[in-house]
Amino acid sequence: MKALPTKYKSIRFRSRNEARWAVFFDAMGFRWTYENQGYKLSSGETYLPDFRIRLSTGKYLYVEAKPDNFDKFEAENHPYLKKLHNFSKDSGSIILLADGNPDFKPYDIIDGSLEWPSLKLSFFQDYEPYIRMADAYWFSYAKLDSGGKMWIDANERAIKKAFGKNYIEAIERSRAEKFGI
Repeated sequence: MKALPTKYKSIRFRSRNEARWAVFFDAMGFRWTYENQGYKLSSGETYLPDFRIRLSTGKYLYVEAKPDNFDKFEAENHPYLKKLHNFSKDSGSIILLADGNPDFKPYDIIDGSLEWPSLKLSFFQDYEPYIRMADAYWFSYAKLDSGGKMWIDANERAIKKAFGKNYIEAIERSRAEKFGI
C-alpha cells in the first residue's frame, strides 16, 4: 500500500503516519522540525531524518516514523537500520523508531554507542525527560502480542500511572486528527 501524503500545519508530510506523529509531538509540547537537514555519513551514505526534536536537556532526538508493519527484527541484515546506526554513531544522538501511530507501547531506539545490531527499548512519558529507557518497572506492564510485538496493557489505571495525563491526551489528539477531511 502506498503512503498517503498529508498536510498538517502547512507542512506536506510524506505519509499520514508522519503527520500523526507531528500532532503527537505538538500535543506533548516538543519543539520539532521535519526533514530539516540531510547528512553525509562517515560510511559515505546520506541520511535525511524524518524528525528532529530538541529535548529540554538541549540534546536532539531523531525520529524515524515507519508504518506499523515495518520489519525491524532482521536488524543485523537490514541495510537501512545499519545506516541509522551509522548516523547515531557519527552524530552521538539516538534515533527513535516510531513504528505505527503513536500508542501505548515501547519503541526501539538505535544508539550508536552500542555495538550493532543492539537496540534499546524506550517509552514516551509526559514528565522529564520524556523518553525513558525500559527497565523492570516498564517490563512489568509490557505484554507480547501473537506476532511477538511488545505493547502495554490498556488498563486505564496502569496507563495513567505509567505515562501521565498529557501523554494520554497527546495519543488521543493524534488519533482524532482528521487533517482537513
